[in-house]
Amino acid sequence: MSVLLMKRENGKIVYHETGRYHINDLTETYYYDFFDIGRSSEVKVLHLSSYQIVNVYTDKDTPMEAYLKLNGLSADYQVAMDDESCRYNHRSTKAVLGHIKHNNSFNCHGYSFLDGVLWMELHNEKLQTILADDGYQECSRSELKENGVALYFDEDNKIFHSGRMIDGQIESKFGINRRITKGEKELYDRYKYVAKEYTKYYNVNPKRPGFIKRVLDK
Repeated sequence: MSVLLMKRENGKIVYHETGRYHINDLTETYYYDFFDIGRSSEVKVLHLSSYQIVNVYTDKDTPMEAYLKLNGLSADYQVAMDDESCRYNHRSTKAVLGHIKHNNSFNCHGYSFLDGVLWMELHNEKLQTILADDGYQECSRSELKENGVALYFDEDNKIFHSGRMIDGQIESKFGINRRITKGEKELYDRYKYVAKEYTKYYNVNPKRPGFIKRVLDK
């Protein structure tokens, strides 16, 4: 995936360690026949994931916090629960986790802005700083070009999800799962809380140094 976002050197995202750490606490709901009973069960899985907090930078050197996934068995822990949030026993938990494919190295914003290298929490103020510092240019859906970003908001007009134009379609990371959504229809189908009237699109500024360098590198 070739993206041109946030400050980079030699084509790689620049980040600096802070010596601080963070644990993500994220619950996902799944519907599947986990227990071979002939019908789907509603299962909740609490994902606890450990990260080192790092700083990434905009073109104007504004630092932005992001999370670098830690490795090792103790860096991840999952708790499987039924639809009433009662924890499953070891055998049932093993059955559930054996079917779930997750990727907690990056989220949708990490996919959209950070090459899928880091996890990044995003709120409106932080988003506006990135858009302004890196010279993004707002456009319509039909004007969105390769590597442009699509931004999705909830009913309170708060940033909820993001995607990127890759090979002519908008792609996005689906929660903590491995799945990459393909096209805006699938995105809207999976994210019911997106308020479509607030959706915005931005093209990468072609005058950015990183953009010009990539063109010359080709």
